[in-house]
Amino acid sequence: MGQKTTADYWFQKGNKSFKLGQYKIACRAYENVVKIDPQNADAWNNIGISRYALVSRQSSRVAKFMMYYIHNQPRRIGYEEVHCCTF
Repeated sequence: MGQKTTADYWFQKGNKSFKLGQYKIACRAYENVVKIDPQNADAWNNIGISRYALVSRQSSRVAKFMMYYIHNQPRRIGYEEVHCCTF
């Protein structure tokens, strides 16, 4: 059996990719681990962590875009204009 077919190889690749911020690659590597060893709880855990990190990074990009977009508007809408109705 070649090195690239072992669960340990893929687990280590996942760890290295995660540390580099390559969350999609890390997730795929951990998914390869559970294909080989479906009972590997650490790999299942790391799949979840990698997916969460990937979504958080994407959400962060959206928030940064919105901040940039709002900041560069010619006229900013104030809080009072948005929340015109009080209860």
